Amino acid sequence: MAEMKYNLLAEPLIGVRLADGTRKDVNLPEVLALLAAGDDIAAFTGLQRHQHHAWYAFLVQLAAIGLHLTGNVELDLGEESWKSVLLAATENRQEPWSLFVSDLGTPAFMQPPVSEGSVAHFTNRVECPDSLDILVTTRNHDLKAARVTHSRPEHWTYALISLQTMQGVFGRGNYGIARMNAGYGNRPYVSYARGYKWGERFSRDVGILMSKRDRIVAGDYGYCSNNGVALLWLTPWNGTNSLSLTQCDPFFIEVCRRVRVFEDCGQLVAVMAPTKVTRIKAGDGKGNTGDPWTPIRKKDGAALTVLASGFSYDLVQELLFGGDYQPGIAATLQADDPDEVTFVASAMTRGQGKTEGLHERVLAIPARIRLSLARAEDRNQLASLSRRRVEQAATMRRSVLAPALRVLLQAAPDNLNHKDDRIRRWLDAWDAEVDAVFFERLWEDAGATSTDADRRWERVVSDLAWAQLNEAIESVPLPAARRFKAITAAERVFYATRRKHFPEFTRESEEVDTSERH
Repeated sequence: MAEMKYNLLAEPLIGVRLADGTRKDVNLPEVLALLAAGDDIAAFTGLQRHQHHAWYAFLVQLAAIGLHLTGNVELDLGEESWKSVLLAATENRQEPWSLFVSDLGTPAFMQPPVSEGSVAHFTNRVECPDSLDILVTTRNHDLKAARVTHSRPEHWTYALISLQTMQGVFGRGNYGIARMNAGYGNRPYVSYARGYKWGERFSRDVGILMSKRDRIVAGDYGYCSNNGVALLWLTPWNGTNSLSLTQCDPFFIEVCRRVRVFEDCGQLVAVMAPTKVTRIKAGDGKGNTGDPWTPIRKKDGAALTVLASGFSYDLVQELLFGGDYQPGIAATLQADDPDEVTFVASAMTRGQGKTEGLHERVLAIPARIRLSLARAEDRNQLASLSRRRVEQAATMRRSVLAPALRVLLQAAPDNLNHKDDRIRRWLDAWDAEVDAVFFERLWEDAGATSTDADRRWERVVSDLAWAQLNEAIESVPLPAARRFKAITAAERVFYATRRKHFPEFTRESEEVDTSERH
């Protein structure tokens, strides 16, 4: 009989902090029971910030898979009932829930069976769980590499889930997940939430997955309505064969790498082997798999890839109002959502051989805006206002502030260098200022006449641009002989270009200034 250790179903391996501040260690069924019961779990003590979406998505998908298999319609189950639900997903086998299983032909947690019966060719040895994770930390800039030297089983649990459900391409033979557009993309989390607590989000999203299951199955993905592969680590994988979406359950939890965990001198270690192919053959699906939290670009059906700029106001307004993107089912307002909801988005952005940051956005949606989003006519009006404001901000940045800054920094030259990138410092600061007020001002002007709303926003972006130009005037070293000329020339360019691109706002502003002087 195979030896197995660190069984997540039976052993209290997961540290949590409850809402009352109590810390305790629990098993996986108890985690699901606590989440389904409400907001008892305030935090998972061993979970790193960048692992939140991987762990959350895993729990939601796992619950939806198990509830469907067992025919349960209620989430609020006790620990023993959740244990039965999870065992049903593995045909009552305990090994797939254990971090270490000695029999290589048997699945271990997030580790497919090794059909060859040997790991001699698993030449990549990993001794720290953070080295297994999706973060690229070799340069030691933000997070130090291999820093979890005294790791616990929960660290390996989170690292395995993060690796297997969030990783992209990382060198030859190291392929990424299917729920990602291209190897250097990412798997974003974009959703509405009834609150930001784990239990509140969990109950909402599991309910959505259960209620929308038939719609996803009936879609273009070809998923199995029943008996599809749901937990991909249960199926043997020799690294040369792929599964298709048509073989999978709509909420499948994928594994993208061949890995096995062992014990060495009382410490867990992992070994990995490259593969010839991806585990899921999704064709040219561009990451469009029906993932509940991933928006899909309408023009080409590609999954959203969040760039290094993160969830800036221009991207968020597209996601909120459905401009260029079709939201995932979790980012669709539900009839039982409260009057006030929260828009939550996060993504770990990746580049070629590097990590470009964890980006998050949490945006409160007031009750009257939530009602507008639920009504097509009001939503379209709000979307139109939002898009105009993005365009107005872009024009102010590109055609007013940028040329004025270049004239200043180049000390009013005869021939302006339009490629001078030294102005980026002030442009980035202006972007941040606009981002900070965009949605607050948008909510304020929802329902106002188009003309009034436009003039108010033009005043906001103009004032912010003028402030950045003055900050540059105060801080930029200029030749004494040309300082006055540079400043006056920059101000003249600012006013002239603003008059050209915002004539109505400029005319009204000048009329106000004239009336105030008299």
